[in-house]
Amino acid sequence: MTNTSEPRTLSAVIGANLRRLREAERLTQDETQRLLRNQGLSLHQSAIVGIEAGTRSVALGELVVIASAFAVPVSELMAGEGPVQLTPDASADLATVGSFLQGEVDPADFDIDSPGATEMANFWRQAKAHMKHVKKIWPDGTPAGIIAAERASDSPSERKAARSLGIPPIDLSIAAFRLWGTSLTDRRNALVADRTDLDTPSRTVQAIRGRVTRELLAEIRQQIEEG
Repeated sequence: MTNTSEPRTLSAVIGANLRRLREAERLTQDETQRLLRNQGLSLHQSAIVGIEAGTRSVALGELVVIASAFAVPVSELMAGEGPVQLTPDASADLATVGSFLQGEVDPADFDIDSPGATEMANFWRQAKAHMKHVKKIWPDGTPAGIIAAERASDSPSERKAARSLGIPPIDLSIAAFRLWGTSLTDRRNALVADRTDLDTPSRTVQAIRGRVTRELLAEIRQQIEEG
């Protein structure tokens, strides 16, 4: 990279672009808060203030929902010129980052100023492959639904269930959300609650929980096989 100006932080870039998009739509921060909430992202107004000021970082899932709420590609929240600080030890040209997010730059050609440039390229390659996989198995998934499924897939119970089926946790989690609109664990707990009461012996509850889990895993297996 030949640009020697001081890199902006990624948070500052995203915040400036959020402000630009909000003002272009003539929205107040309160209205933006409601807009995002309708998309499944609940933020306090102070969080929006922090994002626009560049003092609050934005998670990948939040970035996707914000872009969806304003009907723009994620890369629009990374618009701009000059260097951007990706990590304390890595920076890149902001325009190149935007092109990369749109799939216009091969990861192998993504120029990062970093002692660990190879590791960074691998990270983005894996993240891109992951998102492509998610959209393939849930093409009509909403941003909010995908975020919920991603979060659920990290729970120990979902991971254990995924291992029993020999599939990635995200595949199991997405199948559950496609079937029931909630996680496998929450669906199981709701069904167990319907079939037991406070007087049900603990052994019986355990047996019912095991039976319900097997039934739900069978539904998930069938859903995955049928696509």
